[in-house]
Amino acid sequence: MKIRTLFMVDAIISVLLALALLLGPPTVLKFLGLSVGKTELLLAQVIGAALVAMGGQAWFGKDAEDPTAIQAITTSLLLFSGIGFVVILLGLLAQVTRAAGAWLLDAVFLLLTVGYAYVLFAGTKE
Repeated sequence: MKIRTLFMVDAIISVLLALALLLGPPTVLKFLGLSVGKTELLLAQVIGAALVAMGGQAWFGKDAEDPTAIQAITTSLLLFSGIGFVVILLGLLAQVTRAAGAWLLDAVFLLLTVGYAYVLFAGTKE
């Protein structure tokens, strides 16, 4: 997979999830099997704002030509998706939620993590 394609897929997923968290946090939290209090709604919107930034980084990174910049962006997105995967997985294993939506979100983070790790360590940067 080309890094440009991975960046575009990540950007689209991030922005769509960000919009859902910013505009309809109660729906997303219920889908993930989480409680819907005032604190949770605020944190969901903050996460949505962070996802806009990560999606923007991926989107604008798709046009980067400098190998150092591409490696830095890829490393940053690998860390973000990897940490996101681990945090969600730990929440699932601790039975914070058992919702299928949370497993789906964790699978997305895992796929992005694997994609970035492959590109960074074994694949082509083209």
